[in-house]
Amino acid sequence: MNRVYGCVRAGLGLLLLVLAFPCLGAGQGLGAVAAREKARRTVDSGKKGEGRTFSNDDLEKGRPPGSTEGATAAAPAGDAGAARAPEAAPEPDRNAVEKPLLDAISAAQEVVAAVEQQIRDLSDKLNPMSVKYIYGAAQSGDAAGEEARTRQELSEAQVQLQQARQALGEAQQALRDGRSRGGSSREGR
Repeated sequence: MNRVYGCVRAGLGLLLLVLAFPCLGAGQGLGAVAAREKARRTVDSGKKGEGRTFSNDDLEKGRPPGSTEGATAAAPAGDAGAARAPEAAPEPDRNAVEKPLLDAISAAQEVVAAVEQQIRDLSDKLNPMSVKYIYGAAQSGDAAGEEARTRQELSEAQVQLQQARQALGEAQQALRDGRSRGGSSREGR
């Protein structure tokens, strides 16, 4: 038995020596690496100088030929208003067109969320693991009748949820249709 403990001790001692020596050498190497990195950074920062700056002329060079963004920005205010007036008239305000559709989607999402919460509440009443369970110790009275009413309300709520999800899908489709019609009228120009 002592022989086994002796072998284990010798093995642990050898393991500690193997692990200790690389740590001692790594500390010196780490300091050297840090010094080299610091020197490299100072050399690199000296080469780069200050960061590059861009002027409006540089931006003009990058624009594709025939682009009018630079011309309308450089034009006087009276000319810019005259140039934009014919373009703005046929284009309806996208936000004004989409706002009722987005409001309908938001309202449909609220209805879906409310009906889903109602279903969760009713399901809790029928779940024996829930504190709201109909047949719980704190409940008294007509529990069997309440269960039947709860099941009826749950089935009605599930129908309402199906209808609400269908209304949400229709509202989303109306928005997609409105956007595709708006996109096709812009492409036709």
